[in-house]
Amino acid sequence: MGPTEMNFQQRSRSMGQEFENRLISRFFAAPKAELQSLGELLQSYEIALQAGANLAQIFAIPLASDSKAAGIGPLFSSLHPQVLEVEDSCDSLVNWADVIRSAVYDAEFQQTGKYHVRIEKGNALLELPQADHDFISTGIPRQLVDPYSYPSDISSEINATKLTLEQMTHWQDIISGMSHTTGNALKRLEERLELLKRKLGALVTHDDMLRNGENAERDEETSQRRRRTPLDS
Repeated sequence: MGPTEMNFQQRSRSMGQEFENRLISRFFAAPKAELQSLGELLQSYEIALQAGANLAQIFAIPLASDSKAAGIGPLFSSLHPQVLEVEDSCDSLVNWADVIRSAVYDAEFQQTGKYHVRIEKGNALLELPQADHDFISTGIPRQLVDPYSYPSDISSEINATKLTLEQMTHWQDIISGMSHTTGNALKRLEERLELLKRKLGALVTHDDMLRNGENAERDEETSQRRRRTPLDS
C-alpha cells in the first residue's frame, strides 16, 4: 500500500464514531423521530379502540351525554365526591361523572359506614356515603352519562368512526407505499455494498501484486549486485 492510500485510510478511521453521529443527526434522526411519533399515535388509537373509548369524546365533539354529566352533581349528596388521595396528577377536579364513567367501580365498605373506591382519573381514592354508593349501584347515573343512550351521540360517534376509518385508510396506503419504496432502497443499498466490497477487494489484490512485484525486483537487484561484487578474500 502506498503512502497516499495509507494516509487516506488513517484519516477515514480518525473520523470515527463522532463523525458518524453527526451524519445520523443531520440526515436520519428527524425522519426516525417522525416515524416513531406516527407509530405512537397509531398505538394510542389501537389502545383506545380496544378499551371501547368513545371517539367523539376524544375529538371533543359536543355530546348530549356530556351535558348531562356536567349537571349530574345535584343528584348526589354533594356537588363533588370526597377525594382522600390522588396518586397521579390530573388537570381538573374529580367530579361525579369521573366516578360513574370509571371502567371499574369496586367500592369497599368501611367500618365508618361509608365506601372507599379508586377510580381511573388520577388514580384517586374516594370516600362515598352509603346513599351515593347505592344510587351508583342502580346503574341509573351511568345510563344518564352514557353516550350510547342518546341517538344524537350515537350519530356523532358514527361520523367520528367513519372519519377515523377514512383517514387511517389513507395512512395505510401511504405506509404501504413507503414500505415498498424502503424495500427497494434497501435492496439497492445491499447491492451497492457488495459491489463496493468487490471493488475494494480487487484494488487491494492489485496493490498487493504491485508491492510483491516491487519486492521481487528489489530482491533481484540485490542478488545481481551480490553476484557482481567480488568476495572478500
